Amino acid sequence: MLYSYYMRESYFFLILLPLCLLPVAFLIRNLKETYLPYTKKTSVMTQAEKQYFLRLQQTYGNQYYIFPQINLDKLIKVTDKRNFYSYFNKINRKSVDFVIVNKNTLETIKVIELDDYTHKWSTRIKRDYQVNKIFEKVGIPIEHIT
Repeated sequence: MLYSYYMRESYFFLILLPLCLLPVAFLIRNLKETYLPYTKKTSVMTQAEKQYFLRLQQTYGNQYYIFPQINLDKLIKVTDKRNFYSYFNKINRKSVDFVIVNKNTLETIKVIELDDYTHKWSTRIKRDYQVNKIFEKVGIPIEHIT
């Protein structure tokens, strides 16, 4: 008799435990969805990029737009449909510092990269080489400023 009492109690516990944990799981999930560890950056450019941007504005501002931090996939189109993603991944998530664009046609005139100390890293040298070859292929001049 005592055994059957404990069995009933354990079945009750096994049924009650998941019901009690359900609100806790729901609460944890909602907390994760509302926790966003982000903050606004003070600028889209570094201090050096800002200074150079002002110079570009003086040089090109009347005739051209100067766009900072443009992704390569906004400037370059992959033409190989069969191997699209293989080639797209070579330009995906890469950006250039400045793009000079004709105000009337919005055609890209040239790309400018500010080469800081990071451009001396072996991974960055390889990236720059690939980017240079791609821009050469599509006919967009790229200028590196040190």
